[in-house]
This record gives sequence, C-alpha cells and structure tokens, in this order.
Amino acid sequence: MNNALICLIGSNPLPNYLVCQYLNSDNRDEEEKKFIPKPDKYIFLCSNETTIFAEKLQEKCQLFDKLSIVKLDNERNPMDIKDKLSKKLNEIARDADSIHLNYTGGTKPMAVHSYQCVKEFCGAKAIRFIASDVSDEKSKIIIESDRTDVIYYPQDSIDSKKNLYNFVEIDCKTLFELHDMELDPERMRRTTSKLLDVNHDKIFEALTKEKEGEEIRNKINEIKERIKNKNLEKINQDFEIVKKYNIDYEFGLNIDKNATFESYSKNKFRAIIDYLHGKWLEDYLFKAIYKIKDELRLSELRLSVKPKYKGRECDIDVIAIKGYKLYLFSCTTSNDIKICKSKAFEAIYRADQLGGSHAKAICVNFMPEKPNGKKSKEEKNNNEELLKDMSSFGAKMNFDYISLDILKDEKQLEEKLKAIFKD
Repeated sequence: MNNALICLIGSNPLPNYLVCQYLNSDNRDEEEKKFIPKPDKYIFLCSNETTIFAEKLQEKCQLFDKLSIVKLDNERNPMDIKDKLSKKLNEIARDADSIHLNYTGGTKPMAVHSYQCVKEFCGAKAIRFIASDVSDEKSKIIIESDRTDVIYYPQDSIDSKKNLYNFVEIDCKTLFELHDMELDPERMRRTTSKLLDVNHDKIFEALTKEKEGEEIRNKINEIKERIKNKNLEKINQDFEIVKKYNIDYEFGLNIDKNATFESYSKNKFRAIIDYLHGKWLEDYLFKAIYKIKDELRLSELRLSVKPKYKGRECDIDVIAIKGYKLYLFSCTTSNDIKICKSKAFEAIYRADQLGGSHAKAICVNFMPEKPNGKKSKEEKNNNEELLKDMSSFGAKMNFDYISLDILKDEKQLEEKLKAIFKD
C-alpha cells in the first residue's frame, strides 16, 4: 500500500498535529482505516513564516523519513502553489493508492488551489482522492463526499460517542514547542501551589469582606506601588502592617512574628506583596481544579507557566488540557469591568494562539454575577455585562467567567468548573 497525506500548514499547527496523530493511531477501527488509511508518506505545504511549524510537527509526530516539506515563495499565488505541489506529487505520489488532502490549515488560496491541484492529479492518475477538514464543533474529521452525506470520523459506536479526544492527547510542553516557544524547565514542573503552607481560604475570606476586604486590597495596592517606584520611606511601617494581617487573619505566610524589615529579605517581602496583590487567587483556583482533576479527566494541569515567544514572555495563570483541548484561566482580584475586560481579551487571544478555535479562555474575577440593581457608575461592573461584551466580539463560544459569587461557594465553584470542562 502507498498512501499519502497532504497538510496545509498555517499559523496554528495544532489541527495538523491532531490529523497526523489520529491517522497514525493504532486504536482506530479497521474498517475506518480502509476508508481513510494510515499515511505512508506526508507532504506539508507551508510559507516561509510557517516552515518552523512544519519542522516542529515533523519532530513531534516523528515523521523524519516520511515527510517532504514544500515551501512556497508566495502562499497566495495560484501558480506558485500548483507548480510546487504538482512537482512534489510527481516525485512521491505517482503510484499512490490514495492521496488525502487535509485543508484545515494554511491560507484560503492554499486551500482552494491545492484542492484543485490534488483532485486533478488524482483524476489523471486514477488515484483515490480524499479531502478532509477538522470540525471544531464536533471534534471530528469531516470527510468530503460528492455522493453521500458528510461523513465524520471517528464514527460513534452503538454504545458510545467518539471524538478526537479519545485518540489524541497533547501535553503543555509539546503544545508550546509546536508553537516554537521557549520553555523554562522550572516553570514547566510547577504542578502544585507556589506557597504550600499558605491558607488560601483565610486569604480569600479576609480579602472579600465587603468593606474590610476592600481596605486590605487598597493597602496592598499602595504598598505594591511604593515598592515598584522604590519609594521606601514607609517600608518599615508597610512591613508591620502586612505582618499584622498575617497574624490577625491567619494567612500562613512565611513571616515570623518577631521579624523586622531589616531582618527580612527585601526580595521575599516584594514576593509576599505580589502574592497578596493577586497571585494567591491563582493558587486558590488551582487547588479547586486539582481537587476534581481526575473526575474532569484532565490530562494536564499547570500553574503560572511563562513560555517565551521570540524572546517575549507571556504569563499564563492556570492552564489545563483535556485530550488536546486547552483551557486557559486568567485571574484578577479586580471588580472593575474595564480591567476584567482587558484580562478577558488577553486570555482569549493567548488561548486562540496556542489552542486555536478548540481552546477556551476563562476570566476569574471579583465582579458579581449580575448587576446589583443600584443606579451607579458601578452598575456595569458585573460578569453578565462582561459576557455581553465578549459576545459582541464573537467570543462567547470560547469564553467563560467565574465570578466572586461563585468563588465564595465551594459547591458552586465545583459545579461551575464541571460545566466549563464539559465535553
């Protein structure tokens, strides 16, 4: 048998990874393998910009001796697409039994002209032609057919529904490396809370009290700004305030009751302030997800991951993967919709960049679920309004939120997380 797979490589290599891994899976039904065969040879059609993704796919899918990478000079030029692809088809696919074109990635001109090219080539050589796309909605491969209804693979069995989740898993390391991102090994090992002895429930309780909590948060903000601007005139007083918070509210922070600022590390104190300013919420959320991780069938859950792309670091608060679907959580202790909206858009962009249209972004914030009914400037500071804003930008399907109301109730939080991770 001699079967070839052609993939168009775009700015997100994840769909290509799904197709290659799925078609190579030994767990597929034998009848299905006859219809869409396991490839013996591969052709990746890419631009200058996406060549790096083709090379990463070659490495991660272990296609070293089977793959031909075809680089286009102009991925929107019909003649360039057809000429280069035809030449490669004549080299490796002259005697093929089938040629499968998956046109999920790449530009629209790449999809249109490669489709025409491969279909004509197969017709002239009497080779079986297969064309497919990846359905984000169904998490299946769609096989094009002129004679029958659309066919989806993997096909459901009598006793169970199947999708690509059942056949393909990806871990954070592979996902980032597919996108040519640099990784700090120390960061990738972080699968537990940053400060293990901290009492996150006590911090949450203190910082969410109606008036008292806002006063504490404002004070922490003041201290953070003073440290940021190197205004250390009140640093001793600031240290004593934080130490008192730690004792009075039983935060469990690593500050001895007899410590002074002079005896305490300046860097450690800065880290404590950063933690109380909002990083503790990442830990709080992480613990809630970790508690039901197995029930949610998560293949990976990581905290505070900081990959670099072209030297620029991006900060991901909490990331989870279920099969190959990425869930990116962005946390803020703000109750201002402008700040929450900014965090939400950033999370949506980063989730889409890494996980494509399969990914989901979740904004965790201190806004209430719904408007409070009072006529004030703060009336729009709620998650119902945030969801409307996201919907107006077409982001509703890949976006969700966790409000302060939900965070306060352990049972509600658990149910919300189950709904977020539902297939």
